[in-house]
Amino acid sequence: MGNQSDLSGETVYTEGEYDMILEVLPEVEKKTLDFLIRTEGVTSWMQPIVDLYSGTVFGYEMLARGKESLFSPVALFSQAREEGLTWELERLCRKAALKKIASLPREYRRRSFFINVSPKIVSQPEFQNGFTKKTIEELGLGNTAIVLEVTETTSVDDYNLFEEVIRHYIHEGFKIALDDFGSGHSGLITLVAVTPHFMKIDRELIAGLHRSSYKQNLVRAICEFADTVGSNVLAEGVETVEELRTAFRLGARYAQGYLLGKPAPEPMELSDSVRHELQEILSTQFSGNFTMDLSINRLTVMPPVYSCNSITCADLFTVFLGNPSFSHVIVVDEFTRPQGLITREYLKEKLGGRYGFAVYGKRNIEDIAKKKILTANESIDLRILERLAMSRSDEEVFEPIIITRNNETFAGTVSMKRLLAHAFDIEIKLATGSNPLTRLPGNTTINVWLEEIIQLENFSIVYADLDTFKEYNDTYGFTAGDDMIRLVAQVLHEGCRDLKGKVRIGHIGGDDFIILLEQLVSEEQISGIAELFDDKKLSFLKEEDIKKGHYMALDRQGKNRKVNLPTLSLSVVTSKNFSGRPHPALVAKVMTEVKHHVKVQNKKNGRSGCIFERRLHTTSAD
Repeated sequence: MGNQSDLSGETVYTEGEYDMILEVLPEVEKKTLDFLIRTEGVTSWMQPIVDLYSGTVFGYEMLARGKESLFSPVALFSQAREEGLTWELERLCRKAALKKIASLPREYRRRSFFINVSPKIVSQPEFQNGFTKKTIEELGLGNTAIVLEVTETTSVDDYNLFEEVIRHYIHEGFKIALDDFGSGHSGLITLVAVTPHFMKIDRELIAGLHRSSYKQNLVRAICEFADTVGSNVLAEGVETVEELRTAFRLGARYAQGYLLGKPAPEPMELSDSVRHELQEILSTQFSGNFTMDLSINRLTVMPPVYSCNSITCADLFTVFLGNPSFSHVIVVDEFTRPQGLITREYLKEKLGGRYGFAVYGKRNIEDIAKKKILTANESIDLRILERLAMSRSDEEVFEPIIITRNNETFAGTVSMKRLLAHAFDIEIKLATGSNPLTRLPGNTTINVWLEEIIQLENFSIVYADLDTFKEYNDTYGFTAGDDMIRLVAQVLHEGCRDLKGKVRIGHIGGDDFIILLEQLVSEEQISGIAELFDDKKLSFLKEEDIKKGHYMALDRQGKNRKVNLPTLSLSVVTSKNFSGRPHPALVAKVMTEVKHHVKVQNKKNGRSGCIFERRLHTTSAD
């Protein structure tokens, strides 16, 4: 029995042998961990990991599942530690994960797969002998991105050996993720040894992130550090939209959690509701309401396109020789969906050498085309595309980017030269006209918008001012003050999400914002923004201050006095308030007068509110 072995030297039982084991063993023993391991009763489930920049599934974490009382991984590994079977269980989990990945369709195997391993296990010779690049290739996973997810809560005895082993696996083509960062006792030391490609922030830090300024400061610091050392931050355990939005705002590139998808036996795609939410998050962070063009349409060019089975590598080489201006070609299927990329240099490399032409010359170009390519929708924001492009490996960073239409058909390519040149020009314009804290357009752009909107028949202008901000900033600190300013920007975006027509939001400066709408708005709509702010601000305040309804702060004369909790004053003027087209100076004067009244109202009521201008003002044109 068991006269066969798998790639790692483990005994492999046939289906008939499993049946024999089941017949002779009592029911009680069938439920033990030892039986589960001997009969390979562990399966691998998959939970999606989402790239927040592109709004797509980046990969999956492979999660072990047993049977009956040992179904959950917590129960499995708890029992394994009690019985001294941790190594055997981990080995079986890895085997189940690789077997599952190998069984997936080719389009799924192009994604990344995170496999858990503890630091003590990864340093053992048994692991290194059974988990190699050769093992992966023999399973048909040579082009699959395997990420070793090292659990941070497990201590490391020999850091020199651990670092040596990790560097070996990176050299072999594996990537490294540091799991549960922020939860264990050895995190910083492990971080020094690992220098991971991914840092997975523990779910305890993500839970209620939007309500805790302390957690936000910590997560922001982790994201800034990760960016400095070239690592990517992945937020684990995301369960609410607010947690996802906050993690993204603080710098997380990837996310994982029940909100995005629960573990399942088969790979999941994102639901329509999640896709919509991701689009909303991107539009909030990278608002397209600027006077300059942030689309990529003008940068897209159409290179030569070949369908599968249409041309050999030798013939394509001849095409390149006869057309010096061609830098690359795209391979598409029968529906003109992109299948691969071949650059001039890549083809030369393939056909070069003593046997290159003989091996590849007569093969169709789709056989050698690069399948792992950056693809983006034509509606993508130019700044997001720049981040995606620059996050590629050194070997891929200068390759052209494939652009597709909404139906996934090929629309063209964008070269890195054109992308970087245009992105640099945009950044210069944004830097001179936008607020660095909120990334919202500043006065230069707002003035252009104001000139445009007052020409319309129907418009509304909302002036938003944060009350008692100076006292809050002085008492809670400037970091908390920055978070409060960003909160206002977030609330304005969310509050305007369901409004019809074009909505443009600007940051005048300090704690003053403006919303310009090409429509007439109701008091109910604007009051909803005030209520939204009052709800979200609570996570930026101390519990004792919330209970009292005020806090103590120094006034301008240096005296300690009671200060109301921060409120948002919203003053509204519309086209109905003017007899003709008003001058921008008149609009500003009226808004200032209304702002004074709403501030008095808010101070009296102790909550955020809005006031609409009711008077009719005569314009100079009358």
